[in-house]
Amino acid sequence: MTTNRLAGIVVTLACCWAAACGSDDAKTIKIGVVYPETGTSASDGIDYRAGAELARDIINEKRSSIAMTIAANEGIESQDNATVELVFRDDGGNADQGVAAANALVDEDGVVGILGSYQSAVTQAVSTAMKARGVPVINAASTAPTLTTNGLEWFWRTTPHDRYFVEDLFKLLNGLSEGSVRGVTAVPKANITRIAAACENTAFGSNNCALVTELAARTTYNYSVVATVLYNAAAANLDTEISTALNTLLAGDPQVILLAGYDQDTIKLVQGIRQRVIDGVAEMPQIIWGQDTGISSQAFRTALGTGLDGIISRSVFLPKITETKAVAANINDLYKERTTRDLNSASARSFTGVQTWASILEKARTTDAADIQQAANTLLLPAEQLIVPWAGVKFSSAGDTSGEVGQNILGSGVIYQYQRNAGEQSLEIVYPFDLATADMQFPLAPF
Repeated sequence: MTTNRLAGIVVTLACCWAAACGSDDAKTIKIGVVYPETGTSASDGIDYRAGAELARDIINEKRSSIAMTIAANEGIESQDNATVELVFRDDGGNADQGVAAANALVDEDGVVGILGSYQSAVTQAVSTAMKARGVPVINAASTAPTLTTNGLEWFWRTTPHDRYFVEDLFKLLNGLSEGSVRGVTAVPKANITRIAAACENTAFGSNNCALVTELAARTTYNYSVVATVLYNAAAANLDTEISTALNTLLAGDPQVILLAGYDQDTIKLVQGIRQRVIDGVAEMPQIIWGQDTGISSQAFRTALGTGLDGIISRSVFLPKITETKAVAANINDLYKERTTRDLNSASARSFTGVQTWASILEKARTTDAADIQQAANTLLLPAEQLIVPWAGVKFSSAGDTSGEVGQNILGSGVIYQYQRNAGEQSLEIVYPFDLATADMQFPLAPF
């Protein structure tokens, strides 16, 4: 037997051995996921995890009934149909813990990149740490605008951020005074001109309070900000912290109240506003508007019950979207089978984050960080592939007029209102006006 033939047999046997015995490692791509599974935002973390896990399963299990590229094959086709594995670590809503989790995912779990986190302050810390290591980070949840103005060339964000969402609020207010809102006769601007905002004091909340002040002063809008208050959502005595915040928030008798916080603090703020109105020490606001997060959480809905009727918030996904977007209906049905509840903003965004990761890996054809970076920078995920009502996923690059790098420029939001129909709670779209699914209930009904 010649040496070359013997060598060929050895190589063949080695390949067969690898296919039979080592295929799990060779054909698995690990993505690290950093979300809060403990702490005050744990209930949001549950939704984010559930959305991510559903996307993972659709990627790994061919489902021809779903009109998505990620469902067309078993795994990542361009990488030998590699299975995607999500490795979860808890950040506890804490920046230091988030960085430790991300580092452990890279060093101990061997992930090729990160999905996360939720709170903007945690995401800022994680993305900065991963930039130093050249580890790609896809973010689907954090909305502080500064995350994509810091030159983080290893960071990409799929969700719209707070500047988009706060400006939508002012467009809604203008629409109320112009008679553009479905079911509402034009409202005198004097009835909705005084605005106050209560925001938790990390990156997410601080940016929101700053944006309210900035945008209200624009001649396009011209509203009066009577108070902005920053509070510590992690205060040891949250009741005292919120009570102090409410004193400042309500001092100027605001007609429109914006809340930018997380679960427990937002619950206490709304309960506190209600009680002070009932006690006659505060005026009834015309609008309470929340920046998603706490106001969209299951914990908030459970705590407030019928007391949240009429409150509005922003989102990137609502169950109503399934009535006009078939792929969203398909995914929502699968999600509901697993969880007994509809997709919400958190689970839909997380699903889209994992979908984006898979699309990047497909385009990259390898797990090399530089190839992933190139694929992310040139990705175009079309609207028809998405469950969220966006024009697609395409990331901004250096030199774009927005001044942002790694921001999805095709994302958008909707404003919805908690309403009650035949005794059942529904979430109805009130903005954009051409997508409205019901008349807006205005003003907020007395508590």
